[in-house]
Parts: sequence; C-alpha cells; structure tokens
Amino acid sequence: MPKLFEESLAKSFRDTKSVPLEQAFAKLFPGFLTYSQSGKELDLLGSDVRIHLRDRDIHVDLKFRDTDPRQWGMDDLTIELLSVAERGIRGYENQRTDYLVWVFKTTGRVVAIPFPAFKRFYQANWNFWYFWRAEKPQRTIMPNGQAFHSVHCHVPFRLFKSFALEARFDSRQGPDGLN
Repeated sequence: MPKLFEESLAKSFRDTKSVPLEQAFAKLFPGFLTYSQSGKELDLLGSDVRIHLRDRDIHVDLKFRDTDPRQWGMDDLTIELLSVAERGIRGYENQRTDYLVWVFKTTGRVVAIPFPAFKRFYQANWNFWYFWRAEKPQRTIMPNGQAFHSVHCHVPFRLFKSFALEARFDSRQGPDGLN
C-alpha cells in the first residue's frame, strides 16, 4: 500500500511530539539545552530536529519504530538502502545531519549513531545488505502526484554497537537493562 509523503511527514511530526525526547537527548548529548523541529526543507535533506547544545547546534534524522525488536529477543536497526529506487539513489546521499537516532516507542530505547561513522560503515556494507537483506520496495506518493519506491533492510544492532550511543526517554526498564 502506498504512503503519502505529506501523511508520512505529519506522522513523523506527531511521533516527535508524542515521546519525551528531551530526556534521551540530555543523556546522549552533553550540553543539551533543547531541541526544535526542522522544517520541511531540512526534513527532505534528512534533518528532522535540530538539537541546541551549549556550544553548537546539531541536526538529527529520527527513525521511529513502534515496537522494539528486543522485546522478542532480536535487535536490529532499519536502514534505507535506496531512497529513490527508480533513479538508483542510495539512502543517506543528501544528508544534512550529524546523527541518526532510532526511537523505539514501546521500550523508550533510543540509539544514536554519529552520521560520519554510520556512512562509512553503510558504504562498506551496502552491496551485502542489498543482496542479502533488502525487503520489498515501499511506494511513496509526493504532493505533486509523483510516486517513487524506497528499499529498506534490517541490520543487526551488534554491528553498530562500537560507535552507537544508547539511552531511554523515560524510566521504564527494558529487556536490555537500560535506563
């Protein structure tokens, strides 16, 4: 079933407001002051929120997942392999972001990965992931009626653990013992 870009963007805005991200951001980013929603233009470049730190601002691409796979004994991150399959555009090509942040709503777990480290690892593993892990393309319809397909995969979190940061946005104890 196709998704409409505007609806997807609106859901992202709702998700951002529905969880207390300040708590996780304060744990993940020293000097955290506050954050603000990015506009539509920056969202198209991969920045969902701008985090205001004492000494600078950073841009974050948020990835919301309704269910944390750790709840059923798995652990993975959803990765975009192709953002526009019809044109062969790989994910994360035009990023205006400093961190990718996955938010797992059922457990409050938040995973942050610095974008430069992620990008190097992504580029080194893309061919393998695309061949072995790619899932069915997802169709998105833009406001002008044009449609495109994106392709995602699920990559085990353990592969990112050495350069990932983890926290929770509330006091719930998850299956991993994180607070």
